[in-house]
Amino acid sequence: EACAEMPAPPVDPLEWSIDDVRAADFMGSASYAGSLCRALEQGGADGEEYQQRLSAMLGHGDGARGFFVTYLTDPALTRIADAPQGIAPVVASALRGADLEVVAPLAIMNLAMPTATALAHAAKGDEAAAARSALTARRGLRVLQLLASDAEAGAPVREQLRRAREAADETPGSGADGGEWHQFYKRSKYGDEQMAAIRSVLDDALGVSAR
Repeated sequence: EACAEMPAPPVDPLEWSIDDVRAADFMGSASYAGSLCRALEQGGADGEEYQQRLSAMLGHGDGARGFFVTYLTDPALTRIADAPQGIAPVVASALRGADLEVVAPLAIMNLAMPTATALAHAAKGDEAAAARSALTARRGLRVLQLLASDAEAGAPVREQLRRAREAADETPGSGADGGEWHQFYKRSKYGDEQMAAIRSVLDDALGVSAR
């Protein structure tokens, strides 16, 4: 069976209407995110039309996953993702207004998975791949800290974080039910070192909201 090919992104993200962004599947969203994130990174896309499209992406599951595929992994996005003063305002505003039932668990997975994967790559001596995973994890932590510390969005995000953190203390192979996060860790088959690292970064994400 042939693998699905990612469609070509628009040169200008404004070529897509807001309805186009809302209707896009995961592959289309991932492709579009490249165009939108590059425009935001170049600094000329801070207007309302761009923010509306970013908000539309973060309003549905395929769009949010597509956005994070680019935003968390592209090393060129230093201005909007890695600036010392924090996540770019246009991105931060869209994240705070996103559908948290979609974005909160996705953001937690986007911290836990690359944290564990970075250790696996390092253990195999693949430092380049480990560095890429570490970048994704650092950006994922920034997203979670932003959401968890927000006056309005923070409460449901912190609750998701607490559940994920509590489940990380359980033994994945045990008979404990533990809910969705227990099942997530069980499916992932992380080792002890990986689970310890996940507990540490989830504590980091929760800690910012306690200050």
